[in-house]
Amino acid sequence: MKVRMWVVAGLLTATVIVVLLLGFYTGPKWFVGELQPIPDKITYGYIAVAPNLPLFVAADPNATPEGSWFQAKGLKDSEGKDIVELVRFDTTNLLMEALLAGRVDVISSSGGDVVFNAEIGAPGSLKVFMITAATASIPVDTLLVRPDSPIASLADLEGKTVGTFAGATFVSYLKVALRQFLDPERDITIQQLIPTLQLQALASGSVDALYTLEPFGTLAVQQGIGTVLARGLINEYIVDPFAGGFYCVSEAFRTDYPDATRRLREALEAAVADINASERTTEKAKRLLLVAHTPVNEQVAMASNLGVFWTLDAVYQNEVAIQEVADFYAQQGVIQESLDVSSILLPR
Repeated sequence: MKVRMWVVAGLLTATVIVVLLLGFYTGPKWFVGELQPIPDKITYGYIAVAPNLPLFVAADPNATPEGSWFQAKGLKDSEGKDIVELVRFDTTNLLMEALLAGRVDVISSSGGDVVFNAEIGAPGSLKVFMITAATASIPVDTLLVRPDSPIASLADLEGKTVGTFAGATFVSYLKVALRQFLDPERDITIQQLIPTLQLQALASGSVDALYTLEPFGTLAVQQGIGTVLARGLINEYIVDPFAGGFYCVSEAFRTDYPDATRRLREALEAAVADINASERTTEKAKRLLLVAHTPVNEQVAMASNLGVFWTLDAVYQNEVAIQEVADFYAQQGVIQESLDVSSILLPR
């Protein structure tokens, strides 16, 4: 009898200790029916560009009857509120710095050069689960000249000043594309410009041509600042299709919250399905979210090329093309060394 009483007392004491510990527990919440924990908050870093349309659609509180796609996929608190917090950054470099430092859990849409260099510098720190790609039929890069310009071909750029984005990446695109028509090291002057000054530089004549991305190409044409000399240089002269904007999750977050990572990916994939369905209609209503989240008006949002959104299955199907992009960057010195891109893909 005494032994039994000691056993019962011991079990009661253990139960009390467990209850007290749970009462003070501040770690991940485990919801009823969940196999794995869901964090209190997921911090999602982004820049205000069109390739982030899947994020804007997934975060739209009117996306589904349950709210956003994040909420519909179970990324919500005990009151049903969305736990995905969007944090805007000005550049992809700052975006990646925040991911590597643990200040954000997920990012999009970072340039491939930034992602590859991050993996080279800190191996195993991130995984890619979605990519925005440009194709020959849906290009996102444009070479513009002024409407009154005598420049009629790429060869006519000899002796001219061409503006483009600051940094080695777009300078390398431009040089490779023009190499078949002139010597880009000798025959042209490349002026590196921040995005907000690009159209102004073309309009004022401080550059003779401008190599840029959407939506600036569409905006220049609509404002009468520029006319298209060529589109899709990346696809024609470098690689087609071209993996451009990378959606990444930190490996630390994925390890701690594998189920939340899956739900996040599924929410964005559902958003891509919504976008694709919307693009098949005349209204293309999902594009209106670009007006709310990026510095474009409705006219530009409706006319811009969005590129193609590769969900995880498509990422694996296009792994060879992604590797070609990494190899190109390595050859041009844009990334520090060669990289096997299979190391950065989120396991299926």
